[in-house]
Amino acid sequence: MAIKEKNNKILAGFGILLYIWFALVNGFNWTYLSEIDIRGENIFSIKPILALFFYIASLVMTNVIPPEWKHIIIYLRVKNPLPGSRVFTQLAKNDNRISYKDIETQYGPLPTNPKSQNMLWYEIYKKKQTDVVVRESHGRWLLFRDMFAITMITLIPSATFTLWYSGIIKGVLYTILYFVLTIILWVCSRNAGNRFVCNVLAR
Repeated sequence: MAIKEKNNKILAGFGILLYIWFALVNGFNWTYLSEIDIRGENIFSIKPILALFFYIASLVMTNVIPPEWKHIIIYLRVKNPLPGSRVFTQLAKNDNRISYKDIETQYGPLPTNPKSQNMLWYEIYKKKQTDVVVRESHGRWLLFRDMFAITMITLIPSATFTLWYSGIIKGVLYTILYFVLTIILWVCSRNAGNRFVCNVLAR
């Protein structure tokens, strides 16, 4: 199964959980979602239109923000935000699994320019992309990145509605918890991306 296809099903389940949370806080009827059954990587429904709706909604939300913008927000860098752009000068130095000598023997002196670093890293990645560890870490990075994108997109509208509909106390508590969730996913995205680029060099 392709990484994106697998992740899209998980993201749909994530969207369902976010909606259930939102519905519970605001006192909405969400029990019809009990007809959706999430089993591992698959989503089943007595009414397939429900599963289809959340599947499509997750796709739309993850594609509203271009990948380049996601990377800028996650890594707080406008130029060369991808972790591969600093893998040799920063990230790999903190990973004891990576041997600079072995990499230099195969590819020559390691670049220090951000763009050149990412180009060399991508060249190495293309040769190892079928490796199980590399593939799984790539999938985790994309998953956390898109989960972060979904929470970031839905934070303001859902929090604003809850403040208006359910009052200040519920609204403020919901907003704080939602913001904390968004920050956690932001940190997970950064760490997963950094781990991914290092895994490529370590394999």
